[in-house]
Formats: sequence, structure tokens, C-alpha cells
Amino acid sequence: MQFASRLRISALPRWIAVGAWMALIFYLSSQPSLPWLMDRFRALQSLAGHMIEYAVLAVLLRWALVWNIPSGDGARTSHASRLAFVVAVGYAITDEFHQHFVPGRYMDPLDLLADATGAVAALGIASLVVSRRAAASRENKGLPIDLTGQP
Repeated sequence: MQFASRLRISALPRWIAVGAWMALIFYLSSQPSLPWLMDRFRALQSLAGHMIEYAVLAVLLRWALVWNIPSGDGARTSHASRLAFVVAVGYAITDEFHQHFVPGRYMDPLDLLADATGAVAALGIASLVVSRRAAASRENKGLPIDLTGQP
């Protein structure tokens, strides 16, 4: 029982971070227009903005979800990554739908593609970092190195 209580307390700040980031995305999507750094690079700024927004969301989701998957499962981080991707893209879909009702904004399938690309890129990098850290940890302990993610 103590472990379950500690788990909930430890996971709460992670879920607060996810909720805060989703609220920021919602707030930005509610604005009729956003400031541009340079007029000539509007498309590039929009693409980068979408990718960064959803890269951060996906990593925060993965960070929060890892705590909710039983630790006995050897593929815990890959499950968390897949679920984080699905939730991030699901939120991106609802965000594009929301923009349809904001004056000056519109639904754009290319924005959704940029969102998904940012999420998958960030999750891929996160998985690579975790795999490398696990391998280094196993090597330091004198254990055989296995990058497949299996126990």
C-alpha cells in the first residue's frame, strides 16, 4: 500500500506538467494570430512551432505514463512511448478541430502531420537515450549489454 501511495504522489507532478503543457497549446490555439519573428519564414516558423509543441507534449506524456505501467513488464518504456504517441496525436486532432472555431485560424492537415512528426521524433530520441543509459548502466555493473529492451 505504501508503494502505491508513493507512486501516486510521484506521478502527480508529471501529470500536472502534461496538463499545463496541454493548456498552453490550447491557449496558443485560441489566439486569432500569433506573432511572427520574420515574415519571410512564416511557414518554417509554423512547422517548427508545431513540431516543438508536440515533441514536448509526447515526451511529457511518456514521462508520466512510465509511472503507470507495471514495472514487471520488460517493454514498459516502449508501451509508454506508443501510448504517448497515440495521446499526443489524438490531442493534435482535437486541437486542429478547436482551431476551426477560432476566428482567423483554420484546420490544416499539414499542421497535424507536423505535430505527429514532432512527437515521433522526440519519442525516438527519448527511447534512444534511455536505451543508451540502460546499456551504460548494465556495462558498469558488469552485466551483458542488450539494446533490445528485453529484461
